[in-house]
Amino acid sequence: MGKKDPPDPPDYQALAAQQAADSAQRTQFQTRANRPNVSTPYGSSRWTLDDTTGQATQDITLNPSAQRALDAQQSVAEDLSGTGSTLTGRVADDLANPVDYSQFRGYGDLGDYNERRNAAEEASYGRAVSRLDPMWDQRTSDIDIKLRNQGLVPGDEAYDRAYANESRARNDAYAIAAQDSIAAGRAESELAFGQQLGEAQFDSTTRQSQIAEELQKRGWTINEINALMSGREVGLPTMPDFKTAGRSATQDFSGAGMRGYQGALDQFNAKQAALQGLYGGITDLAGAGATAYAGR
Repeated sequence: MGKKDPPDPPDYQALAAQQAADSAQRTQFQTRANRPNVSTPYGSSRWTLDDTTGQATQDITLNPSAQRALDAQQSVAEDLSGTGSTLTGRVADDLANPVDYSQFRGYGDLGDYNERRNAAEEASYGRAVSRLDPMWDQRTSDIDIKLRNQGLVPGDEAYDRAYANESRARNDAYAIAAQDSIAAGRAESELAFGQQLGEAQFDSTTRQSQIAEELQKRGWTINEINALMSGREVGLPTMPDFKTAGRSATQDFSGAGMRGYQGALDQFNAKQAALQGLYGGITDLAGAGATAYAGR
């Protein structure tokens, strides 16, 4: 019996190419399955696939009314963009120079309200003295005449006592006038402080308003441009969702070839083992026959 050669191993390169072709075919099928053509009341979506390159192209078509709205919107946007472009020169002029804060009303100054207090005290005391001086001069003269008519002269106990009482009364009157002037000065200082505080707050509020107005003026043109450019656009039609197709597993051609080769090789080995056993039996019979022949 002739000896047979073992089976040839599979052509893995050819199997790999076959597996790659199968994978590409399945991928292309999955791509097609995941790109359905869709139609809605607002428009439609259509896919075109290139079988050679695998490139997919999507074309979305609006319904006639939506298309007219989009055309009109784009025309208006183009006009507004042109208008906005002409305003950029104004923006450059507005922002050419930094804000000059010295042009605005100064912050309020409380000033020295004690000056008004001192002036009020002096004025109040001066008014009181302008009345007290002639009155007490007259009273002192009258007391002197009265005492002299009574035969009393300076140095007499009764004269000096009466004159001292009159002097104390005069001093008390001037002291009261001084106290009244202090109270008047205090009231005037409180009034001055309140007035100056109100003026300071008014000045500060006015300054802030002037600054805010200036900054608003500097950004007004920018706001106009933004308003021109922020018009709403017609949106693309919304297509309904769908469940995408999953790609099935690629056939394992290399594994199948290897398993087929292994099976053929196992079968070959089994046959070879059987032949070896057959050859061994024949050899044993031949040896036994030769021994029997020699013993005759």
